[in-house]
Amino acid sequence: MMKKTLAFLLGFAGLALLPAFAVAEAEDESAPAPTPDLAATVPVTAADPTERLFDGNCNSRVRFGAEEGLTVAVPDGAAALRLLWYETPVGAQVFVRDAAGKTLSAKFIEDKYETLIPLEEGSASLEIDASAETILAEIVPLTAEEAADYYEFADPLAVGKTDVMLFCARPGDELTVFGTLVPTLSDAGRSVLTVFMSHLNRQQLQEALDTARAMRQPFEPLFLGKTYTTLSHLRWAKRGKIWDHNKTEREFVALLRQYKPTVVVSYAPADEEEESMRRYTAELLNEAVAESGNPRRQGAITKLYGAHTVQKVYLAGGPAPKKRGKYDKSTPTPPPLADLTIASDTPLANFGGVSAKAFADGLLDAYGTLKILKPSVPGALQLWLTATDVGADATGANNMFDRIPWSTLTKDLVTYPAPKATPTPVPTAEPVATPKPTPVPTAAPTPEPTATPVPKSALEKTAETLANLPVSLWCIAGGGVLLAVLLLVLLRKKGAWMLTALVPVALAGTMFFVLLDREGGMEAFEPEPEPVVTPTPAPTATPEPTPEATPEPEPEPTPAPDPDDVYFRQPGEPEEIVVQKPEEGYWSYRSDTLSVEINAHNEPENTLVYYVAHIRMRGYDQFRPGFGNENMQGSAKTAPWKLARRASAVLAITGDNLVNTEQWLKGNLIRNGILYHAGTRQPTMALCPDMTIRIYAPETDVNEILDAGIQNTYAFGPALVRDGQIAEKECNEHRVKSYNPRCGLGMVEPGHYVAIVVDGRQKGYSMGVTLTEYAQMFINEGCTIAYNMDGGISSGMFFMGEAVHQHHSSKSKKSSGQRPWADALLFGYSELVPTETDPVYNTGNLDEKKDPLADD
Repeated sequence: MMKKTLAFLLGFAGLALLPAFAVAEAEDESAPAPTPDLAATVPVTAADPTERLFDGNCNSRVRFGAEEGLTVAVPDGAAALRLLWYETPVGAQVFVRDAAGKTLSAKFIEDKYETLIPLEEGSASLEIDASAETILAEIVPLTAEEAADYYEFADPLAVGKTDVMLFCARPGDELTVFGTLVPTLSDAGRSVLTVFMSHLNRQQLQEALDTARAMRQPFEPLFLGKTYTTLSHLRWAKRGKIWDHNKTEREFVALLRQYKPTVVVSYAPADEEEESMRRYTAELLNEAVAESGNPRRQGAITKLYGAHTVQKVYLAGGPAPKKRGKYDKSTPTPPPLADLTIASDTPLANFGGVSAKAFADGLLDAYGTLKILKPSVPGALQLWLTATDVGADATGANNMFDRIPWSTLTKDLVTYPAPKATPTPVPTAEPVATPKPTPVPTAAPTPEPTATPVPKSALEKTAETLANLPVSLWCIAGGGVLLAVLLLVLLRKKGAWMLTALVPVALAGTMFFVLLDREGGMEAFEPEPEPVVTPTPAPTATPEPTPEATPEPEPEPTPAPDPDDVYFRQPGEPEEIVVQKPEEGYWSYRSDTLSVEINAHNEPENTLVYYVAHIRMRGYDQFRPGFGNENMQGSAKTAPWKLARRASAVLAITGDNLVNTEQWLKGNLIRNGILYHAGTRQPTMALCPDMTIRIYAPETDVNEILDAGIQNTYAFGPALVRDGQIAEKECNEHRVKSYNPRCGLGMVEPGHYVAIVVDGRQKGYSMGVTLTEYAQMFINEGCTIAYNMDGGISSGMFFMGEAVHQHHSSKSKKSSGQRPWADALLFGYSELVPTETDPVYNTGNLDEKKDPLADD
């Protein structure tokens, strides 16, 4: 009770602090801050460039010099790290250290795109020292099971030979052209070395490496780094300028002599409609095979590697047709029958028994950079023996190594994936029914006598309750008495004592009701009822336990439908839905991955006509850059409708004219990861891998853009919209700010772009718009960011190979005639797009426009 008395006295001094105590108590009762989920956090800050090493994008990269080095924390749970180099390192030393800095392992690496670093227990960091500038693309943590299944490619030079050398124009052809060839050879234990003439970017190179490893090729593919392009048969004569014929032939001879293949496989030299670079690869190979076996040819290469004679050359598609004279009227000789057929339904014993076609289909699905082209694996592959040093294949042999001694082939180079162990179920004995025990009657227990409690009086209860009141209430009571005294002293008037007396009375009432609440209300003052003796019930037999029913599993919640689904192909519809209603000013395209919807707008009161295309993509691969010619130099130009048709583009809009003219007035020009021009005169628009649009400041270092993995930028300028607002300063100060035809691109949200093309310089029809008016158009369509492309007579929009927009006359090139394009932005790929040899009805010039019905 002494504590309560002391608390009452302390309440006099603590009255003014009661509000503060109340606040402190409220804070103490608040829920503690949640502990962050460390597994869900990024191990590096946004400012740390090493985060790019874990972004799953091999086009992004981290570069470091010999004096800098690179240190990265080892992710939790990793049993090994797979290092993917952006470029093969000249020489790099990799150290794994523990938390104390002790070196656990070290490995020297050079001339490889991939490296596996096993991790010991306690590994905390990875440190890389290099002798020259080194570029790392990705670090992939592997689990123990993944690390066990991983194997590093063997060195073909150390082996000294390879069974088959496959020459491909680009990654993906090893499946889309040669089908099940490599899986079938690997399943038979034969070693294959693939040579790729070109590749699109580092990501596609990695896809080719992953495919080779999945097919258990023992050697890392070779990448020659030639220009990645397609060549129409209409421009076959230009092939030597694209890959430099003489230089490439010497490279082929060096490869054949260096890696010493027994058999070589490539394409047919026959004409192909749109893939003449494959035909060109076969032409170069045929010349190189003849040179390789002659020690007198390519003397410098002979000194390095010696001569090498290829035993057999097989081509997919047959030998080149015999050239016929101008006046040769004889019947052409039919092509010979195939010498070798690779079946597609052969079960692969070392790959789980799956058919070769199904296995190849699964590998092709992993080629993300090819999805826009909708590739497929062919059925049975036919090969023709076009050159041999061991004689023709025996009739019906159907054996690539017929007449070749087995002792000359490689041994034990192919390692197959370990079969997944299927657990054998342990047999369990059938349950035997357990007999029910006979219940034994139990005598009822006699209850022990208990003392009858004596009820307490109300006064005793009240005293006990007051003694148990919390200290805080006694403090309040003491403070209330102090307040009453203060009021009495301050007022000093007749009758003031009555007002003052209300304070303690109120406090007493408060304590009284608290007392009631603690004792259960007014019932605390009612007399206790007499205790009633309840007889003990007789025991009853315990019922048999009923087995609990297994609860039904709750169904997984159905994900909410994507509101954008309505813009794409619906179930039951054709793979591609194309609608063209030019008379109504409406065009649309829908597939599973792309939606394009174009509406024409005509405002006669403003003498204005423009076209708005809403582009919705389900993947960044639905966009690609277009070029005026196949060598992708960025300077040559062609008619826009031809450019769109060569690329089979669903939608094509004007680019920035690349390096054709006035590149010194632009920003950073990048296409397919290749830098064409580093400029600082305009901001640079980047189409990012996450399908966002970003605008970089003019002074941005181009390496910052490239290192972020960005493959394509446009830099005509200016920026039109930033953060949903017109970029007024840039629009008002740009050199093309007045009324003009326009072309530009904006973004509503990631993957949802808006392209707007404005007709102009046509009196009485459409005069064009200023840059400020143009920016407002993008805001009206919901864009938060927008950028201006090349306009004027370059502006244009082509849908399925036909112009949507209108220029006035092909004869008025300087005022309103469609200008040829050096580049373009392309969206989608469709084989429904006409070829450039098909009729064209709208080239973009009004005087060339034709009625499609006139051909019927």
